Amino acid sequence: MIALTGDSSITELYPSRKWTRQGGYRTVRRWRGLIDDLEKAAASWRATALDYDIDPDDHPYGTLSVTLGTPEDGSPPDESQVTDIWTLKPNSLEKSLWDLPKVTAITRAMSDAGLAQFRKDIEDALEAKTSPEVVPFASNAVLKEFYREMLRGVDSFSFSQYVLQRTRVVEASTSLKAGYDNVGKMYSTEAAEGYVSITTAESIPSSILFVLPPGFWLKQAPEVEQQSNGKFQQVQQWWHAQSYSSFIYDPAVAV
Repeated sequence: MIALTGDSSITELYPSRKWTRQGGYRTVRRWRGLIDDLEKAAASWRATALDYDIDPDDHPYGTLSVTLGTPEDGSPPDESQVTDIWTLKPNSLEKSLWDLPKVTAITRAMSDAGLAQFRKDIEDALEAKTSPEVVPFASNAVLKEFYREMLRGVDSFSFSQYVLQRTRVVEASTSLKAGYDNVGKMYSTEAAEGYVSITTAESIPSSILFVLPPGFWLKQAPEVEQQSNGKFQQVQQWWHAQSYSSFIYDPAVAV
């Protein structure tokens, strides 16, 4: 706790703490003295204080109150004042028709040579505007309809993707930092061989009122923004996928 200090013109009083819905707890340091001297003292706080005011309650004497963004009385920041919100929300994407699950279920089962031949057959048929009834793969109802859609000029479809988001508002002096580990890597919903569970690794609370869908989660780079009240907002997202290319993305590692 700050002790009473002062000189012939300014005396520091014991600090107080105030709470607001927007800012949480704040330390308020106070000085008593001549208004002219308080004005000079206040100028030194302009770079770091959230605000200050001088109350000329007994002219030429007054009280200077300086509101600080972090505790200045020697006590540690109150981590219980952190706002921590988890959200599962949608993200609309346009994906290639080749990514349709019913199509990928077939193409991923093909051999390399088979896939190369199928792509060639599709390209040749589209260039020649061949009827769907006579293409080499017409016996497969899914691939036949896939080709018919492409013949009509359809090359993409709208897809609703799950996005898991954590929004945390912290004090400037907090030890809770944004997470940069495993950015650009894949977690799994449940622990599986070769994969790290997102629930365990990212400390997702059991109290959330939604169930994470099965599949994989690509960790995005965090976003950190300073707010007007001196706090910092940290936003972390993970994008869901039913499957992914292990050549393009690596699995997350335990930290």
